[in-house]
Amino acid sequence: MHLSTRIWPHARGVLLLIANISELTFLRQNTAEAESLKDAIDRHPQVAHVQIDAKGRFLYSDETIQAWTGFDAGTLANTRISDICAPEDRRRVLEAVEDVISAHVPSAITARFLGRNFSEHPVHLTLAPIMSDQNATSLTVIATLMASTPIAAALDTSPV
Repeated sequence: MHLSTRIWPHARGVLLLIANISELTFLRQNTAEAESLKDAIDRHPQVAHVQIDAKGRFLYSDETIQAWTGFDAGTLANTRISDICAPEDRRRVLEAVEDVISAHVPSAITARFLGRNFSEHPVHLTLAPIMSDQNATSLTVIATLMASTPIAAALDTSPV
């Protein structure tokens, strides 16, 4: 248990406030861990991290997905994630977004991202809801390049 105390002078003595800050400490630790994980993912060249709203529109896009697609954060803002997918994958991606929002359960699918330079990037998408008062208001999406892509091959630093 973490306690915080404050003392103030008062005409009849002192006022003492004792507050249990265990939950606050726990929340700060969880926030720090989440930020650390986000920072680590954002710096990995084969893993992209984005946040999308319930309609699939980008709220946040890291530099990795911007490099894969050739679109900057401003261009991706308010663009639907399905808009950067191959046409035959778009419906499945939007259905996965809707399923995660309604069921509040993480999901994973494969799709192909399209780049500005007409490149195609097969990716594995993991979608997880961000909950707010029993409702999923947005999603975290982690995209990992599948091994067969030229970008993934160029980034492979494993010894031969």
